[in-house]
Order: sequence, then structure tokens, then C-alpha cells
Amino acid sequence: MADSAPPIISSQPEWQIDALWCLGDKGSQGIAYQTTCNYGDQFGAVLACQRGNAKATAAIQAAGRTAVNNYLASSQPAHCHKPNAQPSPGGTLPRNGGQPSANQYVSISVNVENASIYTHSFDIHDNVCNADKQMTLAAGETMSVSLCSSGALTDGYASFKAKYSENNTWTNFDEIRAGETRSLN
Repeated sequence: MADSAPPIISSQPEWQIDALWCLGDKGSQGIAYQTTCNYGDQFGAVLACQRGNAKATAAIQAAGRTAVNNYLASSQPAHCHKPNAQPSPGGTLPRNGGQPSANQYVSISVNVENASIYTHSFDIHDNVCNADKQMTLAAGETMSVSLCSSGALTDGYASFKAKYSENNTWTNFDEIRAGETRSLN
């Protein structure tokens, strides 16, 4: 990051507070910000960070790309694109069809487990590289899954969400290190 982020002042517009929060977050939202700023602009990186937070997303979108990019220009990490860089379509996905390039992500393997006594199909969404996977696990089965981790971070952890294929409720799994196991149910 630059020397320091602008101080958060309670009289600041909500979108500025939400944008600055992304710069310091160490969880999955911060990872989304860090990886997205590698190939997109600050506006897209902040939207990726705040995805799932409807109030923050609406405030950031209302402020607009130019305002967000200009506001964060002096505090963005050195590895991020500069405000005059061409943002990717929509501001959050790589230009190459949504597939990360080697310098954006590293792949780590984590284990997912069906702790149920029934066979289930699961949908998994990789929160870091924005990719979907589907799998069927037998009762008690554990399977290794390859997930993205930001190449910008040295401690390499993944983040994903999962749901039963026939259900609409997602469960988030954050800060998963290589080799760790998570039960999907």
C-alpha cells in the first residue's frame, strides 16, 4: 500500500468509508480487493470487495468510477493498476473470459467433505477467482478441490461459498489454507 490510507472521518460519505475499509481488510473481502486491483481499477476492486453488501455497493456505484478511482489514487497498493489503466469489463473480471492469469492467482488444494449420511450434489463458488464448480459427494466422502489464492499475498489462503445444488442458501468458507478440510453440510 501507499504510505498510509486517508483517515476515516465520520463526516465522510459512506462510499469513502466503505472503499477505505477494503484497503485494510485481511479476510476474503480484502483478498477480492487485492486480486481485482491487479487487473482492474480501484472502482472494480472496491465493488469486488463489497460484493454481497448491497448498501455499500449501491453507495459506491452512486459515487461512480471516476470519484472512487480519484479518491483512492494516493492510497492504492503499488501492485494495483493506476487510475488511467483500462478497467476490465464490469470492473471485476479479467479480460480473458474470467480465467485468471498465472501472475494473478496461485492454486491451492483444500478438502471438502460431505458429513451427511446421504449423497449430495454441491455447487461451489471460488470467491477469489470468481469461478463455479459442481460436484457430487457420497455420504462421508472427502474430495480435494483446487481453489485460487491471491498471488499478491504471501500467506496463501482461499475463500469459497457452497450450497446444496437444489438449494438457494450459500455458506461462506473463508481463510482456508492448503490441505485444510471443510464440511459442506
